[in-house]
Amino acid sequence: MSVAPLQVLAVVVAALGCGLVLAWWLTDGRSPKFYGYVYPRTTTIVAPRGGVISNIETRSGDSLTPGTPVARLADETLETRYLAKQGEIAAAVARLKTAQAQAELDLDRHVRDIEDELWLVQLRTAEFQQEKYDIELRRNMLKDALASSQWALFGDTDQFMTSYLMHAEDNPQDRVVTVLRLEAAENAVEVSTAQIEWCEWNRKRLEKHKERLPDVVQRSAGIDVLAAQLEQSRIDLGQLAAAREELEIKSTAVGTAGLMRVTPGCSVAPGTPIVDVLDDVERVIVVNVPSEQIRSFRKGGEVSLTFAGRELRAGRVFDIAPQAVVPAGATGGESYIEVRIEPTGAVWPELPAGSRVQIRVPPRGVF
Repeated sequence: MSVAPLQVLAVVVAALGCGLVLAWWLTDGRSPKFYGYVYPRTTTIVAPRGGVISNIETRSGDSLTPGTPVARLADETLETRYLAKQGEIAAAVARLKTAQAQAELDLDRHVRDIEDELWLVQLRTAEFQQEKYDIELRRNMLKDALASSQWALFGDTDQFMTSYLMHAEDNPQDRVVTVLRLEAAENAVEVSTAQIEWCEWNRKRLEKHKERLPDVVQRSAGIDVLAAQLEQSRIDLGQLAAAREELEIKSTAVGTAGLMRVTPGCSVAPGTPIVDVLDDVERVIVVNVPSEQIRSFRKGGEVSLTFAGRELRAGRVFDIAPQAVVPAGATGGESYIEVRIEPTGAVWPELPAGSRVQIRVPPRGVF
């Protein structure tokens, strides 16, 4: 039996329709639907320290970049301390320069004294060496005289150059005198050697003292103490300068200044919000999700977005508030948890802030 073409076409259309309905049910039909609102990503500028707002340097709607002045704090005590520290550093520099100049004069004087002593030591060393040479020469001649059975006869002035040698048979008593003269020469050589060694020791001592003299003079003049005090004062000044820099509250982001939350004359504590910077490019969608359905969202999870004009885009959950909020005046009603969604994939369409967006969360376990 043949089947009419119209019947076949009807069956195909019905099957296609059922498939489309089933596909919609598996995707959008089973996906929880929520509504959120587009807002620019905001960066809140806060007071870095406590104080009193002296003036506002930015108005709502102004374009801001990192470093743009937003407001300024007043702290008269800090300014007084900063100026006093600058004066203290100037005085410390003057004291240090004076001490260094005096130390240079003292060092020059002490170096000259040591060099004079070194010259005297070198002169004494030369004299002792000459004396030792003469005595050694006399000792050697006396040894030679005794070894050859001769002895030395000296004049009344005991000058070695005027002495002469006598044979043993002329006067035996002079041999005893020669032996005594030899012993005296031996002793004189030892004395001269000791004197030369003492001169060498004294020379080394003076040389070492000369090397250490600059450090000794600087310490005695207190230069190291003055330099340390100056360095500490400069560190303190740097800390005060950093504190003064904190008096200027500056933007840390690029965007448009929102509503100023402070006015001149009001007191602020560290962390007090000053103004919100609205990002001109990056936007987020804020969704208030009923707490009973919060498990539909997870950080990093992908969501489908439907903007005005049914433009479809994608987003990613990047923040889920840690605490639910109960609407004011509600008792026993639903609580809501704020979820924030950031762009992913294609660029979101340009829409005014506060535009409503439909959000669908793909059901878990599908596809």
